[in-house]
Amino acid sequence: MKSNSNLLKIGIIMIGIVLTICIFFIYYFHLDEPVFLKHYYDISVSDSGGSWQAEPIAIRYITNITDNRKLVGIFFKEAPDLEFYISQDYPSSNTFQFINQGGILSVGEKIGRYSIRTVYANIHGNNNVNIDMESLENLQLSQAVIQFSDGNTVEVEIGKIVLYKMDQSENYLRSMVSSSSNDGSTSTTYSVKKDIILEQVTSTLMKEAGVAFHLSIGKQDFSEVKDITYNKETKLCIFGQTDNFEDVVSQFTIFDIKPLLIYRDVEGHQYSQRIYDLRDNQSSHSFLDVVKYLKARGKL
Repeated sequence: MKSNSNLLKIGIIMIGIVLTICIFFIYYFHLDEPVFLKHYYDISVSDSGGSWQAEPIAIRYITNITDNRKLVGIFFKEAPDLEFYISQDYPSSNTFQFINQGGILSVGEKIGRYSIRTVYANIHGNNNVNIDMESLENLQLSQAVIQFSDGNTVEVEIGKIVLYKMDQSENYLRSMVSSSSNDGSTSTTYSVKKDIILEQVTSTLMKEAGVAFHLSIGKQDFSEVKDITYNKETKLCIFGQTDNFEDVVSQFTIFDIKPLLIYRDVEGHQYSQRIYDLRDNQSSHSFLDVVKYLKARGKL
């Protein structure tokens, strides 16, 4: 009987230890509020059948897997009158798929105690009749106010989103071939249709994103490009590369950056061309990766 009593006591102690560890685990890894990743986007705004429409803006955040709230609204302090609609799916070019209060919650990517979720903030001229497309040129958005379905709001510094007007004027660079790979490398080749002088390549976001970018025009770094002549029927080659991210914060940074290539013809008329495919290739993350990221952000 004494032996059985001792075994019972040991069993109770072991259960208590396991329960204590579980409670500590749940408490330590619990997030008080969702953590929004840093986003660095160049977002185009274009004419859409008499109105204007911007590219959908993907917003990613980490929250507790038990969080049953939905992100239902967003506005930016830099443009408080600019109205956004939220969708859980990337909308097609013809329709918007909006979150509604009674919809099904998307749990996102489940990683241990956490969920990484993505929503899309959509802007359309039909819902911003007092805002013209010209006023959105070079508008920079950083300070976001996020609204959840339970009525709570949070203010976050979301990175930097730069709006630009899609240039639909004549262009003397014809895209021939482009490619990208999972190692972060991209290449684009243009055929030059007229004698031009490449003045410069600019980007407001490449340094701010804190990610190691390498962008070259031919064999020359983009920052060194100045008044390079390209003759008609020659090729202009652009190569991009994002390094393997050593720090955990960069591993979770979301970016889609479109540097601006500026050139002029021999008559002195200036033109521009966006460089695409300089974006993140978000790979899957482990629970340990998420924990390291949250600790680096001071959230744990």
